[in-house]
Amino acid sequence: MIEKFQRILKKKFGTNIAYYSTCFVYLFLMLSMMFILSYLFNNFYFAVLSSIIINIIRAYTYGYHEHELFNCVLLTNLLILIFGYISKGCPLWVSFLVCSYCIRDLYLKSPLELNFENKDIKWHRSKLKKSLFVFISLSLIALYFNYIYISNCILWSLIMTDLLLFKNID
Repeated sequence: MIEKFQRILKKKFGTNIAYYSTCFVYLFLMLSMMFILSYLFNNFYFAVLSSIIINIIRAYTYGYHEHELFNCVLLTNLLILIFGYISKGCPLWVSFLVCSYCIRDLYLKSPLELNFENKDIKWHRSKLKKSLFVFISLSLIALYFNYIYISNCILWSLIMTDLLLFKNID
């Protein structure tokens, strides 16, 4: 249905308007469903933090993308709920231990594809290192101020990003 909407917009307004309108509809549908479900299941903070972290880091690493909207929304919401519950019940030292392995793994595997024109692997990895440094620093700051749940949410969002870092098989 969204593809039909995109074709109509493409005929009337051109490719750029059709593309950005479709992206907006995809994001709106996915994020609204994700935030509603996470609120109902008491995982709202994890959903917000993980959506920010995943979107920032995956710009430099790439990773798996589901091609159909329904499958994408279903998979994303399921993973957010599962990892949200794990982040609530997992001891912090386990989260840091698993996250340190996942950070190493993210750095070694990425980028799966180069997302930015005229940028090489070194540039992608540099941006990834800076992003990871910021998120780990935020997790430590949250821990310092005794926001253990927020710290765990950041760490498990990084872990979830690593677990989704594999190529599509077409």
